[in-house]
Order: sequence, then C-alpha cells, then structure tokens
Amino acid sequence: MVLAVSDTTLATFHQGLSQSHIDTIHHRHLQHQDHLALLERLDRHQTAASKDLAQLQLLQQQFSEHRATVGDIELRTRRRSAELARIKAKEDKSQLEELYQSQQRNGLDVEPRGLTVAQLDQREQEVEELEKQVKIQTKSLTSYQEIPPDFMLARLKVKEAMLRLDELTAEHEALVRELADDL
Repeated sequence: MVLAVSDTTLATFHQGLSQSHIDTIHHRHLQHQDHLALLERLDRHQTAASKDLAQLQLLQQQFSEHRATVGDIELRTRRRSAELARIKAKEDKSQLEELYQSQQRNGLDVEPRGLTVAQLDQREQEVEELEKQVKIQTKSLTSYQEIPPDFMLARLKVKEAMLRLDELTAEHEALVRELADDL
C-alpha cells in the first residue's frame, strides 16, 4: 500500500508503515528462502563431490598398490637379471684372460683386438666364393658379347610397329570424321 499524501491521518500512516514493514519482511523472507535453496543445492553438490572424491581416492590407492606390486616384481626381476648378467660377464672376462694368457705362454702371440684363425679362415672362404662368382659372371658376359645383333628381328619389329601406327592413324581419322559429321 502506498501512502497517500493527501491523507495524513494517524491510522493511515500506521497502516502504511505496517504495510511497508510487511513488504520488507516478505522480501527478506523470499531472499532467505532463495539462499536456503541455494545452500541446499550446494550441500547436495558438495555431498556428491565428496562421494566422488572418496571413490577417486580409493581407486588411486588401489592403482598405486597394484602398480607397486607389479613394479616391485618387475624391479626384482630386473635386479636379478642384472646380477646374473654381471656374474656371467665376470666369468667370461676371466675365461678370456686365461685363454689369452695360455696362448701367449704357448708362443701363439695373439694380438689384442687382432683377427683369430677362425676369422681368417672364414675370410679366405669368402674370397674364394667371390672369385668363383667373378669367373662365372665373366664367362657369361663374354658369351653375351660374342652374340651378334639380330638385324632381321629388329627390322621385323619396326615393320610391325609401322603397320600398327598406320592402323591407329586410320582409326583416328575415321573417328575425327565421324565426330565432325555429328557436329
């Protein structure tokens, strides 16, 4: 209710103030209800987010436990493999040193990083195989060089090509004439 300026009686004034106060309280009540509804929605979202967070933390814990277990197994396997490889390398190194020293004592004078007898034999066999292949290819090359060129065959092929060219030229001219007649 709006206060009428012409009506200045005390009852109208109290009634107008009361109505203004009621309107203000009603507006505050509506704002309060909106805030309560907003808080309720926020609480629901917070509860859902808390549940999701708890699930994610549980999944993270399970994943880290699984990864730790799998990683631990892989780590132990790698350590064991590395230890075995290190032991084998030591054994191989000691065997090579013993072999090297025994060969030097026997007067073989093996050079470090030199070719072994087996490697020399292998290279010699490779050279022999390559020499055989060169001889075979040389023979076939000389036999191909001795064959005279066949001029008769070349003349026949040229003649066949010329006849085919004439046929195609005639066919082309016929198609051009037919196209010109259609236009």
